[in-house]
Amino acid sequence: MKEWEGAFDWLESNKDARFFMFLYSSNVHDPYTQTKAALDRFPEAAVPSKAMSPQEAGAWITKNIATDPSLAPFKEELEENIEIFGVSDFQEKRDKLRKLISMSPGAKGKDPGWLIFRILYKLFADFPEDIAAFRAAYDAGVFEADALVGKLSEKLQTLGLADNTLLVITSDHGEEFMEHGGLRHSQIYVETLQVPLIVVLPGGGKGKRFGQLVQSIDIAPTILDAVGFAPLPAAQGLSLMPLISGLAFPNPAALAFARWNGQYSVRDSRYTYLLRKKCAGGFSSWNAACVQQEFYDRAADSGELNDIFPANKEAAAGFAAHLSEKIKSTDKGPVFNWPLGVTEETRKRILDTGYW
Repeated sequence: MKEWEGAFDWLESNKDARFFMFLYSSNVHDPYTQTKAALDRFPEAAVPSKAMSPQEAGAWITKNIATDPSLAPFKEELEENIEIFGVSDFQEKRDKLRKLISMSPGAKGKDPGWLIFRILYKLFADFPEDIAAFRAAYDAGVFEADALVGKLSEKLQTLGLADNTLLVITSDHGEEFMEHGGLRHSQIYVETLQVPLIVVLPGGGKGKRFGQLVQSIDIAPTILDAVGFAPLPAAQGLSLMPLISGLAFPNPAALAFARWNGQYSVRDSRYTYLLRKKCAGGFSSWNAACVQQEFYDRAADSGELNDIFPANKEAAAGFAAHLSEKIKSTDKGPVFNWPLGVTEETRKRILDTGYW
């Protein structure tokens, strides 16, 4: 496991200085290229995949791929390598597809992993039994990421830094496995939004669990508060140190908001209200025909699978009002002051991908 080795070397060289370190791991991210050792811990990863005859595969390609603009350029290559769809080992099938697509002229300038996922999405729509293998590959990634964090913890202990280092572990999103008809993380249901947040205080002693609703925007204020820095003047999040220290919860309203790709939601400790945009134009131009509304009671339905909006419109109205105010206050276009030293190339990559 060589990931983060450079970071560990840096820690050794700078152990006597104050530092801030941000580490990112893609172990849990698609396209799930986990090691065999990790996959072997999850038997579902070896569940036989749907193996199609050449005739079945040919009909499937015509039906599902030729109509997809992003995959249409690969139709001929897939038909010429149709035996791939007859492979019953899920990992082998995925790897063969990856090799085929990544070497194709049609993939130039595109992400091969995403193109393969487009194919797998369509396969899962027809053969959902393969989801077990897909989920197991994700679980293997979680296992690898956990082992990596363990190595970091060991390194801090070895260097004598564990008792004066604040460690925060989180994720930017969860993952979907067809709970709501999708894969990856393109929707804002609970399986995508609920992520771990682990705060290890220097000399913090025995751990505690908190059930309160918090948001990712609370992390930066929490870090600054924990190390004695002044809060950010424009921060929208709240420090969680009062909660961690056993004092009053800093967010009495306990509302959490999310927005992504025309989807908006607001949650409290029990309910979720979700609004899905179905027409063009800004928020002020929306009407009832422009949106799809959903409402979930997570106390009875933790997976947000039973939409109770039709029978609970009055209860949902309060959440809708909160969400409306939030959208109005934030739907004014991005405002961001770029740090000094960010090149135009880096800036473009950030805007295109969302990653530094």
